[in-house]
Amino acid sequence: MNLIRPLTTFSLLALLLPLSMEATYAEESEVTVTLVRLGGKFSPSPLVVPVGQKIRLVVDNQDNDAMEFESASLFWEIVIPPHHKTPIHLTPLTAGNYDYFNDDNHQEKGIITATASAK
Repeated sequence: MNLIRPLTTFSLLALLLPLSMEATYAEESEVTVTLVRLGGKFSPSPLVVPVGQKIRLVVDNQDNDAMEFESASLFWEIVIPPHHKTPIHLTPLTAGNYDYFNDDNHQEKGIITATASAK
């Protein structure tokens, strides 16, 4: 009988914890920016983002072919189908330049610039 109460309390906490974590994440500010690929080129170039904030980078591939979107400096790689928008969540960046490119065509490349003056 004495074991039931702690188990019930633990079960309730286990059910409520994901809800509180989701609310905390939603409260943190996240900046959404869009990078468009059209005609084998990315725009805007460079893509300027604020330092110290979470970034939701939406990559909009408007071309007729898929691309392997990659950044060695940000440690990610993702295949984006043609005519598809894909969000990529970035942790807060420090000031500097971060390269990205299409691994299927290395001439398609660009820079993300994290700066304190970006709003």
